Amino acid sequence: GSRILSRYRFSHQLFQRYLYNELSAAERRLLHLEVGETLEQLYSDNLDKITVQLARHYQEAGDNERARPYLVRAGRLAKRLFANLEAISHFDQVLLFTIDKDEAYYEILQERASILAQLYRGEEAVRDYRQLLDYSREMGSREGEFEALLGLGRGNYIISIDNPLGGTAQASEGYYRRAYELAKKLGDKRGMILALVPTVWFEDFWPEYKDKARANAKEALQLSLEIGDEMLIIESELAMFFSDRLARRPERGARILKKLEKIGNLERLNYLHFGLMFSTLAYGDFESTVKYCDDGIALARKIGVPPVQYPTIKATALIMLGCFDEAWEALQQEIADESHMLGHAFKDLGAAVYFFELQLFEKAARLLLDVIEQAEKLSRAWMQSSAHSYLVRSVVEGDLQKEFDLEKSLNYLKDINVPSASVAIGRVAFSSGNINRAKDEIDRAKAEVKITERRPGGVLALELECKVHLDEGDFDSALEAADKGISLAESMKYRPMIWRLRKQRALVLTEVGEEEEATIERKRAAEVVEEMAEHIRDIELKRAFLDSPSFRDLPLEVGSGIGDRGLGIGDR
Repeated sequence: GSRILSRYRFSHQLFQRYLYNELSAAERRLLHLEVGETLEQLYSDNLDKITVQLARHYQEAGDNERARPYLVRAGRLAKRLFANLEAISHFDQVLLFTIDKDEAYYEILQERASILAQLYRGEEAVRDYRQLLDYSREMGSREGEFEALLGLGRGNYIISIDNPLGGTAQASEGYYRRAYELAKKLGDKRGMILALVPTVWFEDFWPEYKDKARANAKEALQLSLEIGDEMLIIESELAMFFSDRLARRPERGARILKKLEKIGNLERLNYLHFGLMFSTLAYGDFESTVKYCDDGIALARKIGVPPVQYPTIKATALIMLGCFDEAWEALQQEIADESHMLGHAFKDLGAAVYFFELQLFEKAARLLLDVIEQAEKLSRAWMQSSAHSYLVRSVVEGDLQKEFDLEKSLNYLKDINVPSASVAIGRVAFSSGNINRAKDEIDRAKAEVKITERRPGGVLALELECKVHLDEGDFDSALEAADKGISLAESMKYRPMIWRLRKQRALVLTEVGEEEEATIERKRAAEVVEEMAEHIRDIELKRAFLDSPSFRDLPLEVGSGIGDRGLGIGDR
């Protein structure tokens, strides 16, 4: 026959490739056209299986109009399977050769924009949503305008994660507010909910937004229950989860987790895992944090989302468990390139915490100064608070007051209502002999623990309380504070604080003449230190840790030279 396909039969792939290359451009186009039409006939009952091949053959044939529906179909199939990068590639091609920007064009643009937002590619998403906003207004579509405003809110928020100084966080909040107002005007309760639930994250930028975030979450849940839409109820419950008390979040999160697993929504499962990571870390359930991080990282990779912050959250939990090598390995997995400045800053904060708990206080302090500068540029209040608190603790515990000026940190922390900030101020007051101020800050920290439920901060407050009572000679109160602190720290397996509190308890027992019990307590503290040292393979790092002045009165039995290799402290 005259058809190209019927002219050749191939016995070897190389021969097939040779003949293909020998064809003229016109013959190749004809060949691809014939293959496409033949495949359509052969797979007429199951075209989904070959949509990608059909699109390619028709494109190679120069028939973009016939390729277009298959590319759209392939993109939507990939999207349903969470193969987001593949979906974007197909939609990119559709949009590239679509000449007339008709309604179908903007439908694909909407789909691409939503995937770009899911993948945290904020600038690209914003470009698409701006086109959609202009088109919707031109067509007089209020529903389309709402969707574009919602998308612009999301896109600008994503940009603000790593670059908030351009006003993108404010722009995001503004777009969500306008979307809410438009939905309310249209009587669209569903739209109102979708505009409310993302606003819980603005508390990251503006701590004073907390009450507004909780009110928005509550309104969203009420509206979603009125509608009875299960997915909107889940979205509202997620918003409530992020604004709920820490102690209630695991239970609430577990209920939402079951719902999301049942419907197979991987994107929202990933979102929930992120919240569970941070929540369990703040609450002091460090082992659960590690599990949620591992599951979250796997989910993020599955849907093509970069797991920014996940590795550092995991590392921080591992540090609190005294697992130093595992923590360092986790830190190296952080997404910390130039496109992810938040990940870069957070990784540095994690490394500073790592050095702090290894008793390398000066190294931690110098890194924390850099973290504070990065956090200021990113407008991350929580990161600034944490970095300033650790800087104060590093300087006090390392006796570095002559080398570091703490005035900026103390000024910043005085208005921060978290336990670790109050304890940091109290530590400085205590070290300078201002006992009354230290007591005030301890009381403030304990009150904040009741409100925020940040239990690790409660352990810090009890350690300082023990020190203050010991200094005053109130040994009964000192022992009570130490016992409470040990009990709380052990419930969390918070090893870096367990040894500190047991050592502190031993000091009190010595003062009251209970030397035998004090000896037992010092041995217990030493055992915790030895457990942590087993998680340091680097010889020099282990030696530096075990040679810390903090351990000089502890009966350590491990040798500081044990290890697999000597990388040198400078390598970390």
